[in-house]
Amino acid sequence: MINASELYVAYRNSRRIKITTVHFMSSLLVNLLIATFVVLVWYPPPFLESSGGFRLLLQVICIDVVLGTFLVCLVSNQEKRKSELIRDLAVIISMQVVALLYGIYVLLLARPVFLVFEYDRFRVVHAVDITESIWANSEEGKKHSIWSPLETKALREFKSDKERSDATIRALEGFPLAFQSQLWSNYGPEAKGLKQSIRESEVFISRFPHWEKSIRDSIKRISEKTMPSDFVYVTMVDRGEFWTVFLDRQTLQPKFYLPVDSY
Repeated sequence: MINASELYVAYRNSRRIKITTVHFMSSLLVNLLIATFVVLVWYPPPFLESSGGFRLLLQVICIDVVLGTFLVCLVSNQEKRKSELIRDLAVIISMQVVALLYGIYVLLLARPVFLVFEYDRFRVVHAVDITESIWANSEEGKKHSIWSPLETKALREFKSDKERSDATIRALEGFPLAFQSQLWSNYGPEAKGLKQSIRESEVFISRFPHWEKSIRDSIKRISEKTMPSDFVYVTMVDRGEFWTVFLDRQTLQPKFYLPVDSY
């Protein structure tokens, strides 16, 4: 029967196991650091789920860590000369770096950047949705960066019938009003249609009683002193899926979200 000391000696004498282990741990550490940044900065709750960030992030980690480690394990045989091994490892690591950078770029484009109140609902706007020149040349576009947190905006009144017509035509062409940054204004209780669209959280609980515990748990995380009556709710659209945003009754600022179509 093989004991622990024999296993340790076998490990030390095995180039394949040592190199594969070191490479796996290094790749995993790098990817976990990137994942932490992505979750905390680019995809705060619930957008990791609603915007598809989890699926993208999982693909990036699996491709980079699992596939990279598998290739390193294949090339790290005992008979290969050191110069050949270094060359092969350099090629694999280079491929991993390129794949990782591309994955980060995709996550960057898919990240939510604005939550826009669109007259009767919120719509999540992602970086890829507003990459046109009208966004890049706007004041909002100039001051926004990869470090900027998610911002809340609202649509303003149309200034003319022509502006309304042009915006409507673009919306029919697949560019919703919330994506048209020239229509944005600051979000607040005075946002057009907001007070007419909000509903009492008790109404939500009566419609979806099986979500009551989730609501109360979310409220408790905000403050032990708050009650469901301190919140109202509005529908949110993200990637074609409907969610529900719960707002503070006084400030009407978003506080928490549930994956429920509350229309």
